[in-house]
Amino acid sequence: MYSHFGPIWSTPYGHHLWLTEGARTLTYANVILPPWCHLLRSRDELLELCADEHGMALAERIVDYILDSDDQNQLFFDDYEQIITSSEFESVFLKGYDVPALMSLYPEAQKLELLDELNARFPHRTGFLYDGIVMLVRKSAD
Repeated sequence: MYSHFGPIWSTPYGHHLWLTEGARTLTYANVILPPWCHLLRSRDELLELCADEHGMALAERIVDYILDSDDQNQLFFDDYEQIITSSEFESVFLKGYDVPALMSLYPEAQKLELLDELNARFPHRTGFLYDGIVMLVRKSAD
């Protein structure tokens, strides 16, 4: 089985923002929030950040989507690795990939302080700079 998907929760824009407001669709590609805001900021901090730019009503919708939406599974890169490792499939390859066009929208994601903060908050997590995952797995011969 081949799969290619993203963004994943642990990427700088892994909040997956995607909602409709009137005739506009607000997405992680046109509403640029701070990298990893969904992992490093509280609900109140996110609400304040979004309200400044979008007003309180829309800010509440944005934050609810980011933190509570059933549209996303909130799995980190290493969660996917573990799922495959513990499954009946063997990995031919599983790797993270980058989307340079999107990363150019999030230049602050290259700041060492943010990566240090992520590593301190999530010491056993990996793959924070991967935008998505590409994998090829096959059923074990066993």
